[in-house]
Amino acid sequence: MKICGRCKQQKEDSEISECRVDTICILCYPAFKRERKNEKKRRLKDERKTGNITTYECEICKEIKPRNEFSKCPDQHICKVCYPTHRHNDEYTRIHKMHEDGYYKKYRADNYEEYKEYMKQYNQRPERKKVERERSAMRRRQEGYKEWFNAYMRNYAQTETGRLVVKKAWEKRHRDYGFEPMNPRIENREFHHLHVDIYGNEDHAIGIHVPYEVHKSIGHSGKTMNNMKAVLENIIEWHDAADEAFVEGTYGNTILLMLIYEQTPNIKGLVLEEEED
Repeated sequence: MKICGRCKQQKEDSEISECRVDTICILCYPAFKRERKNEKKRRLKDERKTGNITTYECEICKEIKPRNEFSKCPDQHICKVCYPTHRHNDEYTRIHKMHEDGYYKKYRADNYEEYKEYMKQYNQRPERKKVERERSAMRRRQEGYKEWFNAYMRNYAQTETGRLVVKKAWEKRHRDYGFEPMNPRIENREFHHLHVDIYGNEDHAIGIHVPYEVHKSIGHSGKTMNNMKAVLENIIEWHDAADEAFVEGTYGNTILLMLIYEQTPNIKGLVLEEEED
């Protein structure tokens, strides 16, 4: 049994708060904390008016400093410069050693009912309830934002710009082919990687925007070069009919597509076919 320093009533040990300044019960602690905060504000206001700043002597470096340069150490006057060293004293190290050795974990296991009752009282504190309310509100906001974002991305992926962005993002994270188009992109077109430049060198970034029907006319694979030459024939045929100019500074006309066609291996079913003379 302990006597509360504010209401002067006898309280059980489980009804006493963790106040480090005085013995205060759980019911009086919010008001006690509020009174100390208001008292501190009044004291600081009076000091600014009169110019009489309270000073203390640090118990470690022995220097006299104003109160605002001291730490919140409850039992000693220690400045903010010396406080980090003070925290790592023998007592501080001993407590952490007890945590590492599992002392508190073993204590909770041996005194489970007492610990359970303490946590029940602890969770009834106003500041604890406030933290729980904030956490639950944050979880609700996160869940609501997640649902909204998923719905937004589903709708965005159906647009023309969204399809291009999603496709480029997927290619960047999965294939690392790069993106160097030979012609500007127009609606209802896909990007086809050629994988070979006009000199026969491997170049996964270079490609051309072609209509969906042309791109999907023949199944092909840039990893194995399977049917890459066959689908390029359809692309050259389409480009001749479309008579479309390429981007300035990259490639000029269908002749360069033909050069790439000559350098592309003719692979079908992973078997290289020899061209007839």
